[in-house]
Amino acid sequence: MRRFGSGGAREMSFAELTSQVGDFVMETGGGEGGGYVGVVAVGEWCVAVEPLGWSAAMDERLARLSAGSEVVAVTRHDYADDYIGYAVDGSVITTFGPVTPDDRYGVGRRWRA
Repeated sequence: MRRFGSGGAREMSFAELTSQVGDFVMETGGGEGGGYVGVVAVGEWCVAVEPLGWSAAMDERLARLSAGSEVVAVTRHDYADDYIGYAVDGSVITTFGPVTPDDRYGVGRRWRA
């Protein structure tokens, strides 16, 4: 949770998380995303879920989240582009849309596979 900049982390169920997200979206009109991230430890990894959000998958945040580790981000969106990103130790290695996997960005440049 520290990597997300949260000082107010608390334990809650997924149902409680989605309720909090729903309240946040209603209060903000949805332009700020979901406003909440849920994180659970799974073996040596942590899995973060950002219901109705997208900020964790953005390149700048993805790079910051990967400092000293590695991050895989997957965004699934109903009406915008889906996204997959992979970053290691502060560098975005590759990002792409699953519909156009050959059109990738990464390590500071655009390239085609």
